[in-house]
Amino acid sequence: MSVSPFLEQLRTVASSPYALIGYTIVVIVWGFTVNRAIRIKAISRAIGQLPEPDRKSILEKEYGYHLKQGMSAKHFLRAQRSTYIFYGFLALVVTGLIISVVAMLRAQTQVVDSRQVALCSAMQEIIGQIDEGFKKIRGDRVIDRDDPTAVEYESTVSVPESTLNTIDLSENEPSLAANLYYGQDARVAYQTYNDFIRKVQDCTRDWMMHPDVQDNESLERSYVSFVKGSKKVIVSLKKYTDEPQPRYYVTVLFCRISMDDDADSSSSETPRPARSPKASDEKKGASGKRRIHDR
Repeated sequence: MSVSPFLEQLRTVASSPYALIGYTIVVIVWGFTVNRAIRIKAISRAIGQLPEPDRKSILEKEYGYHLKQGMSAKHFLRAQRSTYIFYGFLALVVTGLIISVVAMLRAQTQVVDSRQVALCSAMQEIIGQIDEGFKKIRGDRVIDRDDPTAVEYESTVSVPESTLNTIDLSENEPSLAANLYYGQDARVAYQTYNDFIRKVQDCTRDWMMHPDVQDNESLERSYVSFVKGSKKVIVSLKKYTDEPQPRYYVTVLFCRISMDDDADSSSSETPRPARSPKASDEKKGASGKRRIHDR
């Protein structure tokens, strides 16, 4: 964890009302400690000229308990003074420790929140371009060697921690797809899928969520759709089992609800997912595409 967020939160926590309560407790404890130290000093002066048995008698009446055998009045008062100073020091350390721990926890939360804020900001910018066909965020033209007729562009706005943010204009409804994970580690794939769903939920609190699962012979697909009006965000996980080692592909897709989706909605509450990146691209990642400048 970076030191800067910790120091920033330390200043915030140290000036909070809860810290004021801690300071008040420390002041009270130290006030009591100083009071007792003055009292001990006064008693020490008062009994200084008395015989030792009388000193013990006075101290036993003052503190309410019997002195141990062999302990002199002087040693007893010194022990009392050290005890009170220890209590004051302990209160100071505990207060400082609590403030530091709270500042550290707040700093860690701030780092996590900043990533979520960045994701929500990027998503809102992309979602705002759905109805416009992503015109303002189209970057360089992308050529697919397996399908030269495909009309695809790189996106100038990327989903944080993703790759291959591509705008596809080949279908009736333009879409933007981002690759969140591609590989053979099932644990990482499912964790990425589930974590991203929770992140999207946080960014689209007023959207409707529609979970669904589809199974085919060579492809297992799970996806969750988030819908608001004519806009849709789909988080999907695809497992390809047509090879000895299964491959996993996690993506997020931004698009409009097409006419086919509207027709399907009459028989199912789950909207049909919009066109996802082609299987050939999923098999080879980015190797089948090259960037060209559309002029």
